Formats: sequence, C-alpha cells, structure tokens
Amino acid sequence: GMESGLEPEPVTGGDCVMETPVPVIDISAYTNFLDYSEEDRGEVAHAWASTFESIGVARVTGHGVPRSLIESLQSEAREFFSEPMEAKMNHHYGPYGTPLGGY
Repeated sequence: GMESGLEPEPVTGGDCVMETPVPVIDISAYTNFLDYSEEDRGEVAHAWASTFESIGVARVTGHGVPRSLIESLQSEAREFFSEPMEAKMNHHYGPYGTPLGGY
C-alpha cells in the first residue's frame, strides 16, 4: 500500500513556526497511475481528505514538480511577501474569503 507519514522538523515561514508535525502525503498513485492499484489511490484519497479536513496542511510528495521550480517559486513568494504592504496592495484582488480575495 501507499505510505503517508509525519515530517518531524518544524515548518518555518516568515514569523511562523509550526511545532506540530506536518503530514506527508505521497500522491505517486495518481502521477504514476500504472504502477499503483485502485486501493493505493483510495488510501491517498483518504489521507488527503482526512488531513485537509482536520489540520488543513500537508507536504505533498510524488507530484513530479522539479525541485528547481519549487525553489524558484518559494524564492519569488518570499520576495513578494517581504515587500511593504503598499506594494503588495497593488496586487490586491478583494477581501479574503471571496473567490479571488487576497493578493
């Protein structure tokens, strides 16, 4: 079957430190479809649903996105969020909680 686990290190981002282990969900059963069974995909779907319904965050592996692209995106996001609020508000799309809310 598929394995999902817990990542023991704290996750940090800006001023936020999350002390609770973040579940890791391997979605290889969907990205390498022929190598896995329907039962494997069911386990992934269950892990996904229960994780996002309970704590709302997970580290997803087995997605096939190149590490270099992930690192580039993280770098761009850090750069954007380090900007002053006035600069970020140039990209404001509406109040949070609305379909396009935030910036």
